[in-house]
Amino acid sequence: RRAVYRFFRDTGEAGVDICLLSLADVLATYGHTLPHDFWQAHLETIRTLLEGWWEQRESVVTPPPLLSGHDVMQQLGLDPGPTVGALLEALREAQAAGEIHTPEEALAFARRWLAEHQS
Repeated sequence: RRAVYRFFRDTGEAGVDICLLSLADVLATYGHTLPHDFWQAHLETIRTLLEGWWEQRESVVTPPPLLSGHDVMQQLGLDPGPTVGALLEALREAQAAGEIHTPEEALAFARRWLAEHQS
């Protein structure tokens, strides 16, 4: 789930096209010499990515935020800045990975993350 989230976070809607182009590239590269095991593994990877995009979009690709930047700043006493942005991204990724599900779990995660990432 985390890899699917990161893939589409970095590629956006172009991720679907990249998946299809990847299949075409493998077929064009190997032709009739394409090893069956390699093709099966590649298909499984692409299937996982496209399933995330088409069937699990709300939970894996673009989960609705559990906490806003304002919530994080208010609850943790933070000022606006890059730390808030990094924390919000860590929260989105943890939510997409299925590690947090509620605002309370998100706040607990945020406190742990902040303790680990503040110098």
